[in-house]
Amino acid sequence: MIFKSLTARAMLGAGVLSLVGGGAAAASSGILPMAAAATQASPAPARPAPSSRAQRDIVRGVVQSVSDKRDSIVVETRHRDASTRAVVKDDVTIFLTNTTRVVRWDDRGHQLGLDAIKAGERVRVRYVVRDGNKYAARVVILPEVRAGKVDSKGSGQFTITTRAGQTLVVSVTSSTKYFDVVSRHDRKPGSFAAMNLGDRVVVLGKLDANGTFDAAVVAYRQPAR
Repeated sequence: MIFKSLTARAMLGAGVLSLVGGGAAAASSGILPMAAAATQASPAPARPAPSSRAQRDIVRGVVQSVSDKRDSIVVETRHRDASTRAVVKDDVTIFLTNTTRVVRWDDRGHQLGLDAIKAGERVRVRYVVRDGNKYAARVVILPEVRAGKVDSKGSGQFTITTRAGQTLVVSVTSSTKYFDVVSRHDRKPGSFAAMNLGDRVVVLGKLDANGTFDAAVVAYRQPAR
């Protein structure tokens, strides 16, 4: 999972990743949503007075659980230890209130209810710290991410082989955005026609009920010669 995170960061870069909620959005949560057992979080403390001093911050990761009352979530974050380079996991409890704004990464003008937050979702949460507790001001539900090599192209779709050797059908529409990645720091607008067989790709979107990945963003790069 960390490999896919680093692949996405290297290919897309901060400029493209900002489309999905911040430069580190695709590199912070292990990329693929993980199945999470729904465990009840501890009851939320009393809502603090507005006069409490607050510190604003952001956490990105995968929702591990949502409390029965939907007043808190547990988000698993991942990062590499600066000295050992080992992957470190942290579970962060964030409380939800009736002022928490929930949106999807590709439709931020449409506010959702708290019930849109589900275990397994990748999220970016802007929170406020009051009296030692984290309260969500905004939750952005992020896309799923897949990476692999282009094996075939057809009308409105293409297939990729992932690093794990799995074949995935990726569907595209007229609204899909393309990026041609020349190098880590050089990328330009691309197109479906310009993407070639054998190109390395990172796709952002959502897996549908039929197992097809509906792509909103496709970044491709020619293999090293």
